[in-house]
Amino acid sequence: MEYFSELLKQHSNNGKFSYHPRCKDIGLVNISFADELFIMCGAIVGSMQTIKKILGMFSDCSGLKPNLTKSSCYFAGVSANTESRLGSILGIPVAALPVKYLGIPPYIKADEY
Repeated sequence: MEYFSELLKQHSNNGKFSYHPRCKDIGLVNISFADELFIMCGAIVGSMQTIKKILGMFSDCSGLKPNLTKSSCYFAGVSANTESRLGSILGIPVAALPVKYLGIPPYIKADEY
């Protein structure tokens, strides 16, 4: 995953990639934990194309591929048409916020679950 993170950092300055507005100041592109990977970026075609290219490069090098049936794209502040178009570039289904992570619904206190 270190190699994948490095590829993202290198290609985030290619002129096509756009940082997520809240991540630009600190240069944050991805967060990984165990077998989870979150990639944050601006909702533009160039960002999706860059991510697709990097996923391909990483897959070619490592033999690891994303499981598209367990993957989702989340967008905020863009139209449904834009969501659909950008999700289709990656070939990953678009899902709605808020996110249900590890089977736990959002906004539920631990003692209520």
